[in-house]
Amino acid sequence: MKKKKIPTKNYVYLAILIVVTVFLTFKLSNMYKVNNNYYKNTSPLFGTIFEIKLSEFDNYLLENPNAIIYIVDGNKKDAVEMDKTIKELAIENDLSSEMKVINATDNNEEVLKNLKVLLSKNLKKYEADLLIRTNVLIVKDGKITDVLTPITMDKSEIVDFLIKNGAI
Repeated sequence: MKKKKIPTKNYVYLAILIVVTVFLTFKLSNMYKVNNNYYKNTSPLFGTIFEIKLSEFDNYLLENPNAIIYIVDGNKKDAVEMDKTIKELAIENDLSSEMKVINATDNNEEVLKNLKVLLSKNLKKYEADLLIRTNVLIVKDGKITDVLTPITMDKSEIVDFLIKNGAI
């Protein structure tokens, strides 16, 4: 029986495929680490208030049409201080199960696009700068019914907002 010779071009294709696969693996791994870096490493909320990934957001709202959403933006200079305030508030008022976090550190546009769809008609004025002006959202029956504006670190203002919306 004759031994079949494998063409050299097949080895070249295999080498290119291996290089592309390795490069793609490292690139996707790096993207994953960047997306989760803020929330897991620097946020005091980790382990207290659970994060909702954008890919799970629609399903979460189907299962839980009433929620309190806190938007984390690690790009802001006082994000960690705000996270501490929210953590204290969630622990004191036992809101850990009702309040969820959306991490908008690296994907502001995607988060904004998903939240714009949920805005109730009377809140359409916040559509353009929703993430710039707000950090806590009240969702009832799958629609955002109230937003806390402007962004504040004042614990009493956040408590008043939550009381007004029946969360506390």
